[in-house]
Amino acid sequence: MLSFLSFGLVFLTYPKLIQFSHPSYGRVQVMPWALQHKKTFLEDFTLKKPFYKLVWFWVSMILILWSVILFVTLASSVGDNDELASKASSYSKSAKSYKNAVNAMLGVDSESGSDTDAGNDESSSDSEDSSHTGAMNEAMEFDSGEKVTVSKISDVDASTVYDLPAGEHAVAVTATVENTKSSPLDFNAQSFDLYDGEKVNGEFNAATYNGDIPNSIAAKMKATVTLYYTVKHPGPYSVAFGDYVWQQ
Repeated sequence: MLSFLSFGLVFLTYPKLIQFSHPSYGRVQVMPWALQHKKTFLEDFTLKKPFYKLVWFWVSMILILWSVILFVTLASSVGDNDELASKASSYSKSAKSYKNAVNAMLGVDSESGSDTDAGNDESSSDSEDSSHTGAMNEAMEFDSGEKVTVSKISDVDASTVYDLPAGEHAVAVTATVENTKSSPLDFNAQSFDLYDGEKVNGEFNAATYNGDIPNSIAAKMKATVTLYYTVKHPGPYSVAFGDYVWQQ
């Protein structure tokens, strides 16, 4: 029985003629089923028409194209969200810097609140912020990771800046920003604010970007930048960054 089954399996699958001896018929040749149907197999796996005319080909192409478009859209959305978050953080820091610098120069103690703010929720929030005033070349560390030193504030020639308004003059600020974190730190030159001798804030000038102004500072690295402003009144000047003010 086992030998009969083995012969049957070979007969179905073996791709060559099988020869054996028979007691009545002598030597016999048998063509296996696989060899008989060889042409049929090849026909089954042969395309009846070009692949680009098949429905499944175009369905596959549409699915692939849709996947690529979806991936690009998602990647772009993530990049836009990161950029918006970075800009929002920079604008928030600039607003806080302006408020704290004004408080410091007006002699208002932000911890106790101003006379007009006392007793309301806004003054309670402001009381948590404290402004600090220091001298030139004094380094100040911030919770956001910057270690900032303002080393120089000086008047410069009018040709140094763009579109100097009549009656105003140009001022250059030299500062060094060190990244104390173990990861890259975003840098925005407009996070600095300049105030003239009348405690009026100056206007940041685009001529700043003629110099080497980085978008970010590598971990444990530092960058020295020169920032340009236009002001209405002469010095002595003050520079604010975060809740710290450097005064001449």
